[in-house]
Amino acid sequence: MPKSLPTASQALRGGMLASALLAVVLLIAFRATAPSATLTQQRINQPATAFTLPAEQAGARLPVPATFAPATGKPTLLVFFYTLCTHCLLQMQSTHAVTTGFRDLHTVYIDSPSELPNLPDLMMQRLGITDPVLLDADGRVAARYGIAYYPSLVLIDGRGIVRAIWTGETDAATLHAGIARALATNGNGSG
Repeated sequence: MPKSLPTASQALRGGMLASALLAVVLLIAFRATAPSATLTQQRINQPATAFTLPAEQAGARLPVPATFAPATGKPTLLVFFYTLCTHCLLQMQSTHAVTTGFRDLHTVYIDSPSELPNLPDLMMQRLGITDPVLLDADGRVAARYGIAYYPSLVLIDGRGIVRAIWTGETDAATLHAGIARALATNGNGSG
């Protein structure tokens, strides 16, 4: 008796399972090669690293990669997240709520390691965040900043110096106070 072909729902389930397995393997590989928490804290008061990454916005890949240059005169908050991290979703909601109150702050969202095209942007749309998502596919940018766990937030002052790194869920009051200090150092105000 000939074998029957899988149904569309079976094929979809198989594809989803394969994608999830790939994401887990990528995360394990990244964690195995990730820097230590000590290295992360050693980045504080050091110059930030410039980088260029592909980006997505509004459901499409942007035609030109996004470039981050640290010394722009405006403080920047780098938000490192991983789409399969439930804590990241909560942190992104909280971070977005805090950062919208600061007009002189640039916020950069980075999916690292980015696993599936459009998934990070769909997550952003779900949260109502319209900023582009930068895709750190192999986690190299995260590694440069010593990021080993997600979510992680890196606050860089307007002169391009890393002023704070928060790993794990960071409460809104701590984040607000850190950003306010960075803005005060630059002589800027909040919105």
